[in-house]
Amino acid sequence: MKKIFVILVLALLCQHLLAQHLTYIGVEGGTHWNMLKPNQAQLFSHASVPGSLGGIYLGQEIGRNLNLMVGAVYLAVNEGVDLVDKRPHTSRQYAYSSLMFPLRAEFRVQPTTFPLSFSPRLGYVFGLVSREGGYSTSSFIWGPNEEALRYDMQQIVGEDRLHMMEIGLSVGLRFAGAWQGNLSLSYLKGFSDPGGTSIRYLLQDGSSGTVNYSSGGNLLYSSFSINMPISHIWQNRDFRIRKRIEQGSYEGKAVEKRGRFYLGAEGGSLWRSFFSNNPAIGARPMTNRVPFRFANFHGGLYAGMMLQENLGLDIGVLYQRSSLFYTSMYDHDNNLLVRAPAPLFLEIPLRLRYWYDVYKGKVFTSVYGGASLLTHFSRGEYASGSREFSYRQATGTGSANATSRYSATRIRQYVPVLRFGAGIEYVLPMDFPMIATCYLSYLNGFLSTDELVVVNDFPEQPSENRIHYKGSGWSLDIGIRIPLRFSKKGICEDLPERTE
Repeated sequence: MKKIFVILVLALLCQHLLAQHLTYIGVEGGTHWNMLKPNQAQLFSHASVPGSLGGIYLGQEIGRNLNLMVGAVYLAVNEGVDLVDKRPHTSRQYAYSSLMFPLRAEFRVQPTTFPLSFSPRLGYVFGLVSREGGYSTSSFIWGPNEEALRYDMQQIVGEDRLHMMEIGLSVGLRFAGAWQGNLSLSYLKGFSDPGGTSIRYLLQDGSSGTVNYSSGGNLLYSSFSINMPISHIWQNRDFRIRKRIEQGSYEGKAVEKRGRFYLGAEGGSLWRSFFSNNPAIGARPMTNRVPFRFANFHGGLYAGMMLQENLGLDIGVLYQRSSLFYTSMYDHDNNLLVRAPAPLFLEIPLRLRYWYDVYKGKVFTSVYGGASLLTHFSRGEYASGSREFSYRQATGTGSANATSRYSATRIRQYVPVLRFGAGIEYVLPMDFPMIATCYLSYLNGFLSTDELVVVNDFPEQPSENRIHYKGSGWSLDIGIRIPLRFSKKGICEDLPERTE
């Protein structure tokens, strides 16, 4: 296998065979879903358990629209279960890490002159699995059929070498200098099983059974990536000069990029994503989940500069309000709901934006991709307490009282977050240049920064139930953006209208 990859890499770099075709390297990050299925669907349903991924790759154009890529991608894989009552969260347990080596071919289709392309992909993926020890949990829960379920859950260890076939689609947006941003969705069909979860359960009527969750090695993953060309390093001087002239002109005229900046402000709601190791304890309840009840305010300022006619790069400072909340749902209904304020987060995003004129220079659509640094100013434990609640006993002998103790801790001060989104912008009909904006964004974190530990005074294994926040979530923001242009004398002037 190693010899095959070495030969492929050398073939990609061989310019005697590939002439002046584009060679590029890329970085990618995103989310994958472990597609777990139970062998019986009476009490348990399919579970799509998310995890993080990140990697690098090397690509080569081997034809006009055909690309060949090899890479290395690291995945942190979680496993979990989902009951048929559709709880607001899927329990997660860290299962293993995997180093994947994809070999894929993409055929690039650009339907119009707009630099947006669609690339179907097909490939083979080889993976190596690394485990750090298994997990084991036991507790009880009441299902939607009003029947108590006591369970013991353990990890099933499978194969350490994975073979998968990849099929997917990548949507790319090409910038100056052949740089390209991509949003990809792929399905990996496994031919070897890395393992799963075994659940032994005992029902209230005394009947028992065993359910096994297994993915068969199947994964669904979505990633954001950037292609960075490197073939210009060995391309001849005349070819590089011609490309610079093409990128610096429009319809035979030079494009003036000097002094074009913009300032902006935005604010809205952030729906943070959490994960828990217990299906009976989560961040949000099963009922009364109105859209904005468990949202936090999110807003701030940003400033940027135009790199091209429709391409800008900006950096900002965003305030992220935070709340501590968790719910106990042992009875299928809500036994206990705890909510309290928590220290703020500060987000520093770096975003690359692309605008497209939809209607006569007044309405624009925009997409962006980038990364953020999420930080805070608290150290260690910032909240703790206890609450009393009642629950129905798993034996069916009536209700009992229990005490739930919680402790909230910030465990990392700096975490990276992948961020991308899309929106619409409208130029306001006024003399002062001002643009109204509305964006929907997705944030994907990789490392836990906030941890809530919940301990109940009845037997469970492990005794500590953990809820984590990695910086992931969705946000809906509205705001304003002010375009600026500075003349050679250093004063603001009107933005020139460009005739097509």
